[in-house]
Amino acid sequence: MRVVLDTNVLVSALIRPGGKPDQVLRRGASRFDLLSSELILVELEETLSRRHIQTKYKPQVTPRKRKRFLARLRAVATLVAIKSELRGIVADPNDEGVLATAVAGHADYRVTGDRHLLAVSAHKGVQIVTPEAFLRALEGL
Repeated sequence: MRVVLDTNVLVSALIRPGGKPDQVLRRGASRFDLLSSELILVELEETLSRRHIQTKYKPQVTPRKRKRFLARLRAVATLVAIKSELRGIVADPNDEGVLATAVAGHADYRVTGDRHLLAVSAHKGVQIVTPEAFLRALEGL
């Protein structure tokens, strides 16, 4: 099974240990192939570097922890080259690059908390689900 985790899921996994996004990420090494792209990793680094994130979640998002988290993702994820841009699929154009990662990587799932993406539910064979729904899918395997 090939899976792309949205930036919001990755951020939540870091700042809320034990939560559903963290559970999804921790199961990744043994249950599915994690796909990512430079676009996702850059967006993740930018998000984790925002002052309000660093202030609100200081113990979880120190520069050292942020760097280690990104390095670990680079080590375990298969990086996908985005072959073409998607336009007009979701309401927020910023989400289309991550969806393009899932399409280019032939992902089975894109796991997100983004309501715009969840409204699409599927695109070109990629199921778009919440972390909770994805955990239920894993249990069914």
